[in-house]
Amino acid sequence: MRKEKTTRREREGINNMTENGISHQIIGDVVELYKRLGTDMLIIFNTINLKKESTE
Repeated sequence: MRKEKTTRREREGINNMTENGISHQIIGDVVELYKRLGTDMLIIFNTINLKKESTE
């Protein structure tokens, strides 16, 4: 059987996981989600971040 080639993006995702833990890949996935869902989610995400920063 022929080995399936990994795409450049998949390789980068794997590299990110090994270099920086999984956080980089998760951030990438989250960004993709926000692109699909639109800016409303981005506003929610920013307010969550602001709340986190204010409690630290």
